[in-house]
Amino acid sequence: MLCNILKNALYINNILSMPPKKKSSQTKKSSQTKKSSQKKKSSQKKKSSQKEKVKREPTTYQIFMKDELARLKKSHADLEHKERFTMAAKNWSKQKK
Repeated sequence: MLCNILKNALYINNILSMPPKKKSSQTKKSSQTKKSSQKKKSSQKKKSSQKEKVKREPTTYQIFMKDELARLKKSHADLEHKERFTMAAKNWSKQKK
C-alpha cells in the first residue's frame, strides 16, 4: 500500500513538472488563417512591384516533342500518351544522330 502511495506521488510530481500543453487546434486554425491572409497581402504587393517575367523561347527539343506527339497522336490514336511519348523520345534520339 505504501508502494502505491509513493507511485501516485511520483506520478503527480511528474505531471506537475511537465511543461504546459500547447494551444488547442481551434486557436491554431485561427492563427493560421491570419498568417495566410498576411502572406497573400505581401505576395500581392511583391507581384505589383516586380517586373513581368519574360517567357523564354521553347527549346528545339520542346518544339520537336510537341510536333512529334501531335503527329503520333494522329497516327497511333490507340496508344496511351506514355507509349507515344516514348516513341517520340526515341525518334528524337534517332534524328539527333
